Amino acid sequence: MKIRQGFVSNSSSSSFICLISGHVEAGMDMSLSDAGMVECENDHVFLDDYVVGKIPPTNIDGDEYDYHEEWRYECPAANCPVCTMSKIPDDLLLKYILKSRDLKKSEILQDIQTSFNEFKQFKEFVS
Repeated sequence: MKIRQGFVSNSSSSSFICLISGHVEAGMDMSLSDAGMVECENDHVFLDDYVVGKIPPTNIDGDEYDYHEEWRYECPAANCPVCTMSKIPDDLLLKYILKSRDLKKSEILQDIQTSFNEFKQFKEFVS
């Protein structure tokens, strides 16, 4: 199964996946604002709830440019939870733990297999 992050489009259907929570929004002709998500200048897609700082106002007096919608597609890194490191995606946390503790995935797998008889037991332990 392929997992895609960020904006995915096929014909007129669109999907958005939050890099932080994994939350998915999909629909026909959907935009980031319809999904309640933002994409930063470094291509991180995340829910509005994770924006660092404030989302700009929807309407700026006397300006026809829809700053609010454009901002969603080019959010500054200063407002991105990943770029500011206020939130780190789980896959990167795992990579950090493995590298910083000089652990090998194969050793961890072997430890899990030795410690647990079945997946259900392991899943309950990590939950």
